[in-house]
Formats: sequence, structure tokens, C-alpha cells
Amino acid sequence: VVVAYTTPLAKPYSGAIRLLRSSDGGATFAAPVTVHHDRQVITHRFESIAFDAHGKLHTVWVDKRDLELAKAAVPKSGGVKPSYRGAAIYRNVSVDGGATFGPDTKVADYSCECCRIALTQTPDGQVAALWRHVFAPNIRDHAFALLGDAAAPGAPPVRATFDNWAVDACPHHGRALTPAAGGGYHAVWFGEKAEREQVQAQVRYGRLAPDGAPTGAVQALPDEQAQHADVLSAGQRVREPALIAVSRIENRLALPFVERCATGSAGADGERADRAGHAGHDGRAAGAGATALARGHEDHVGALEHLVDLVAVV
Repeated sequence: VVVAYTTPLAKPYSGAIRLLRSSDGGATFAAPVTVHHDRQVITHRFESIAFDAHGKLHTVWVDKRDLELAKAAVPKSGGVKPSYRGAAIYRNVSVDGGATFGPDTKVADYSCECCRIALTQTPDGQVAALWRHVFAPNIRDHAFALLGDAAAPGAPPVRATFDNWAVDACPHHGRALTPAAGGGYHAVWFGEKAEREQVQAQVRYGRLAPDGAPTGAVQALPDEQAQHADVLSAGQRVREPALIAVSRIENRLALPFVERCATGSAGADGERADRAGHAGHDGRAAGAGATALARGHEDHVGALEHLVDLVAVV
């Protein structure tokens, strides 16, 4: 059993990702170890962990070492800000169940600063990742990448959603990903999108191709209060993959979306969610564009995401 978590450090928004490992089914744990090799007192946070089919442990996190380098390259006087957007996604791999870790490897520049990362196994037993990305100039949509042996060296992440949500702050909303029985993936996420001459803020469901590119129509969950959704596919049922999306609403669990996805019908679109501005890490308010964000917490984790990301069994 391995358990990953973040330990706060001395500076605001800084942290170290720690891991506990048990070789006796959780009866006892070895002393915690730091997962990443970078030891700067900066952001290493919002970790997700997953084993692939070959027993390799993948740890993926939000990291600001590249932002710090960009800041150091800018003169301290003159009020010039670094051009680096957000943070970065880093990962490493352990081949011995979390006893030791390979080198820190950058997956992508310009991730959102504090939205959690979704991990799932690919059909061939590798690991795929979905995270909120900061596309130029400041669009908070989602990016997809294959990790480990499945990753093409130097390949850029694939844009997986096109809500075109422009907000200068972290929305504090994770996303979820699970394989689809017919290939590709099911995904759910929260975002703002201009629809029918109005900006609609809601959780959406979409299908992704095996490379992470969106395919087919995006559907809104038919629950205007849905937030922090998670998703699992139950496989083949009556020739159609059954999908369950679970949303956390003010500490209550709801099942607003149970649908046979192959039918292409998810019911009526949800209405606009409650709106509440949330300050970014630089202290600026996101304003009206940041919708129903953290409710006073750094991030919420859906019930299913919590089980997948924090506890894995060796």
C-alpha cells in the first residue's frame, strides 16, 4: 500500500510531496520519503498516483520550478512580470513500489496552478493524464498526455477540451478520466463556456479519442449544482458502456448522471451554476468569471478520485 500527500513548507503555497509505503497490507508503514528530487521551497503539490499494469508507480504533480527560473530571469526593478503561465506538470516513476524514484521529468509547461490531475490506465496498461492547462494567452482548458513507455519523446500535450474559459486565477476544480469500452476515454470537467449567447458554468461530459483529442458532442450534466465530478465506466452492458458521474455538492454525494453513453443522450443541459469569485495565488480576484470555486478550500476531491489518487495497493 502506498499513500501520497503534501507537507506544507515555510513559504506560502510551497510544499513537498511525501509518500508512505506499507509492505504488510497497511498494518505498518515505513518512514515517509519525499517523492521528487527537487528540494526547493516552492510548489510541489496536488499530486496524483497510479500503478500501471506492469507494477510501475507513477507520481504526477504540479510544480513551479520553471516559474521560479522565469522569475529569476526578470529584473527585480521595472515591474516586469515573467511571461511564464501558471505552473508545470512533472512526474517520476518508481519500479520498486515507492522505495526509490526515477528522475523528475517534465510532462508539460503552463499548467493551472492548483487543479488536481486525473490519472487512469490506458487499454495497453500504461498511464494517461488529464489536467487543466493554461493555453495562450490565458485559457483554462484541459490537456491530455500519455505517460511512461506510451509517451512519445518531446510530444506536446493534446488539447482535450475547448470551453475557452478565460480566467486569470485557478478555478480549483479537478477533472476525471476513465477508459471507454470501445476505445478512448470518458472525461468529466467543470468550466465556463459561451452557449446560446450566455456563459454557461457547469460540469460537462465528453469522449476523448485514444490520443486525448475530443470526439463527438460535449454534454452538460443535467444538474445545475454539480461540481467536482468523478467518472467510472462499468464496461459493456447491453452493448453499451454504462457511465456514472459522481458529483460532490457541499459535502453531499449525488448521482446526477447515469447514462448509456453510446446513445448520445444526456438529457437537458444544466443551468448556470452559482457564481463566486476566488482570488488567484497572486492575490488578485478572479472576478465574476471564476464560478463556484473552492468554497474555502484549496481543492475538493471527488469520492472516486480520492480513492484512486491517494491510496493504491502494491
